[in-house]
Amino acid sequence: MVKDILENKHIAIIGYGNMGKAIVQGLLDKKIVKRSQLVISNSSSENVDAVLKSQIIILCVKPQDMSSVITAITDITDIRFIDKLFISIAAGFSISSIQNHLGNKAKIIRVMPNLCAKIGESMSCWVRNKHITTHDVKVIRLLLSSFGQELEMQHEDDLNKVTAVSGSGPAFFFYFIEAFMESARKQGFDDGMSKLLIMQTLKGSLATLAQAAICVEDLRKQVTSKGGTTEAAIKIFEGRKFKQIFAQAIHAAYNRSRQLNFS
Repeated sequence: MVKDILENKHIAIIGYGNMGKAIVQGLLDKKIVKRSQLVISNSSSENVDAVLKSQIIILCVKPQDMSSVITAITDITDIRFIDKLFISIAAGFSISSIQNHLGNKAKIIRVMPNLCAKIGESMSCWVRNKHITTHDVKVIRLLLSSFGQELEMQHEDDLNKVTAVSGSGPAFFFYFIEAFMESARKQGFDDGMSKLLIMQTLKGSLATLAQAAICVEDLRKQVTSKGGTTEAAIKIFEGRKFKQIFAQAIHAAYNRSRQLNFS
């Protein structure tokens, strides 16, 4: 069985914030590992011991804390890192920066998940360094699939693009729904009714898109009858150059991700 690749393996979760908790919950809910295989550390005094006990180390600390956390871990000699797999979810902290701390032989994977990991629906994209084996790839795919979908990227800069799309993406959808609800209230609906109308419409639209054999543009055109109400609204979006504004916003997020450097 696929899950057998983690049998008798211990996984250290360094940092037990929202993402650390989401990962633990996913692993346990999917029965990927037993609770006894998880070594959770939420303080610097426990980190070294957690790393020593584990074969897989997931670094869930904030980017600005990564350098100090890894520096403390490297009190252990490099030789002990050779057979350990390090997985980092810290934005703005490159593989080369991690490797500078852990040594050139360390096996490192960087992951960009998103908020939806909290409900097991993350889009997690990842890149690896040259020391990652075929077995390690099976491990990371199994781990990430426990709280959503995963996708390997070929270049580290791809994670900056991913950050702008799926990493920040939930906030963009929430922002759109926030504006949608404000508009619904201006039409006279209360908060409860506004949320019901919009959430069910969103749920149905996503389900329709997932099952559709045609592209999203054709689906939109199916709803946009010539001279109708939807067309009147779409003309406002197009007049304000909504697509161009959205593209600019995504590019701004990408540029900001490239500028982040916590090494």
